[in-house]
Parts: sequence; structure tokens; C-alpha cells
Amino acid sequence: MNRYAQSMYEDLEQLKSHDQLSRREIEHRQIVSLQHILDLARACSPFYSAYPPLKLTSLSAWSHLPIISREEVRTMAQAMLNVTVRDETGFGLQQQVRRVAASMCAIRQR
Repeated sequence: MNRYAQSMYEDLEQLKSHDQLSRREIEHRQIVSLQHILDLARACSPFYSAYPPLKLTSLSAWSHLPIISREEVRTMAQAMLNVTVRDETGFGLQQQVRRVAASMCAIRQR
């Protein structure tokens, strides 16, 4: 019996296949991945839906997006969540975050 999961071997093979990529190919894959993350955030998060549409053509294009301050994260955390994700109880992440935040507040007050 093998102590490693089959998925570990699949991940290893994928990493090996990337070993010989050129710098240009690596950058292209990074741009595609970042574009996917940006598109997903704009489509599924109320906060990020207000971000300007941006077609990434280089990694430096990422710098055209606004920088988020720590205070914005604190005040807008609910709006930053992906509203399409549900946890195993059927509650959305927003309800889950509220429950965790309430628990943390209760712990701090002790």
C-alpha cells in the first residue's frame, strides 16, 4: 500500500512538466491565472465588482488596480467575500464570517 495519495503523484508530474518552461511561458501562465482571479473576484464579490475592468497583458498591469488599505479590509470585509460560495451547512460565507466574528468578540470580552 502506498502512503501517498494519487493526487500527490499527479501534482508532482505537473510540477515536473513546468520545470522546463521558459521565463516567457511562466509569465504567460501567471498572467492567465491572475486574469482568472481578477475576473472571478469582479463577478462574485460586491466589493471587487466596482473595480475597473482590466485586461492583463503583462504582470506590471496588475499595478493599475487600486491598493486596498487595512482599514478598507476591516470595514468592507463582508463585501469582499465571494457571494456564490456556500459552506457545508448551506450558509453563505457572509453568515459564516458573522458567526466567527461574534465568537471572537465574545472571547475578547472574557
